[in-house]
Amino acid sequence: MKLKTLKTLALAAIPALGLATAGPAVAQEYPSEPIQLVIPYNPGGDTDLLGRIFATQLERVLGSTVVPVNVAGASGSIATTKVYKAEPDGYTMLFHHSGVLGSMLTKAIDFSFDDLTVLGSVGMSEGSIWVTSASSPYQNMEDLVEAAKANPGTVKNGINFGSQTHVHAAAFEEAAGVEMHNVDVGGIGEKIVSILGQHVDVSEVQVGAVQSYLESGDMRALGTPAAQRFSGLPDVATFQEQGIDVAMPDRLFWVALPPNAPAEVVEKLTAALAELGESEELAKEYAKVQMTPRFISAQETVDYLNNEFEFNSKYEDIFLSKK
Repeated sequence: MKLKTLKTLALAAIPALGLATAGPAVAQEYPSEPIQLVIPYNPGGDTDLLGRIFATQLERVLGSTVVPVNVAGASGSIATTKVYKAEPDGYTMLFHHSGVLGSMLTKAIDFSFDDLTVLGSVGMSEGSIWVTSASSPYQNMEDLVEAAKANPGTVKNGINFGSQTHVHAAAFEEAAGVEMHNVDVGGIGEKIVSILGQHVDVSEVQVGAVQSYLESGDMRALGTPAAQRFSGLPDVATFQEQGIDVAMPDRLFWVALPPNAPAEVVEKLTAALAELGESEELAKEYAKVQMTPRFISAQETVDYLNNEFEFNSKYEDIFLSKK
């Protein structure tokens, strides 16, 4: 799929030039009613937790109600499509992450994230790790690779089909020269149950969602697929440090409106994001779920996602073969 370049709104120039805006007019000062923040996964997962923190903080800055709405299913495709087809009045906002790229690869959506009105990023997940249960024989990724090579197709990896964990599973297999048994268990909640119940041998999760299990000893971290070690778990080595020559991009969280959102709405929300990017209160709340505040512009967000899509596309054949 060929991605487009973000159509720059040049918001700062609009008032000065007196240009008419595309999309519906805003009859009264925005926002004048509650904003729905559509979260594409079930309650209780890391995306849901961060989305709810963001909703509370955005509500504080805007002085208007922001209601988190969970629309789960198809690895985020249902929620993304819901927002894509919504009225572009500024009252339906998507809270998503790099998982949208998997939906594009599988053709679960027939449009690009760039067809939405991207507002910018709101956070970065730098704590992606692969975990196993405490009773597992695997102490690190080297043990896992050794077992997978000895018994191809038998070591079970719990993934969410069509998501970034699915892409990462394909990238890992190619880099390590192994064949795993990828099991579509679902989102983070289902992954936790599958690991603790030993229904799968390993799964990629975010530190914030499993921190308590790591501290209690119920789970063990085998490694991080990121390019560098996570500061919150400095003893957990990267894949590359363990002889697996691949580094996965960190997961970027971003927000968007439907296509053709009014320029004055985009301007108001862009200013709100800029304010949140400087908020110490938000940073403290993010720290509770091991999330890094990262507020970059719409164009920078699109550029990051485009680059990550190129990474994903390298594994498209392997990725799609795992259906």
